[in-house]
Amino acid sequence: MGMASLSVLSGCAIDDNLIPPSASVEHVRVIDQSAQGSRLEVLVRMENPNVVALPLPSATFTLTLQGIGTFSFTDTPHVTLPAKRTDGEFGPGVQFLKLPAAVATNGKDTHGAGYRVNGSIIYEPPGEIRKLLTESRVPLPTMNFSKSGTVE
Repeated sequence: MGMASLSVLSGCAIDDNLIPPSASVEHVRVIDQSAQGSRLEVLVRMENPNVVALPLPSATFTLTLQGIGTFSFTDTPHVTLPAKRTDGEFGPGVQFLKLPAAVATNGKDTHGAGYRVNGSIIYEPPGEIRKLLTESRVPLPTMNFSKSGTVE
């Protein structure tokens, strides 16, 4: 199949009515800390304005801790972003995703450290053509997130 055909198919692969979901960072929090390092949690709030649920096969992010370093992570959340509410209430489907991070700190305290987090969460739109393209390794769309703040 030529590139022109592939681009036409990929345009059809995602329902024209599918609205991209959104993601935002709620907090970065210390879960556990020792002299060697810290376990942190990046809590991401996602919203799906669509009437179909969206599987989330992968998430990647980079966490920079001021005075400590920059760390990159990949997670396989094994969750599905629920569809928007159809029970008579108005509002998107909401899911909170806890992304784990473990960092070497060399004795430095991460509580109160400045941070910058940037990442993306892959979501899988519905449809048979999308399934075919996924099997053909055409990249899935992503929700991006970014935030700076102070570690809780």
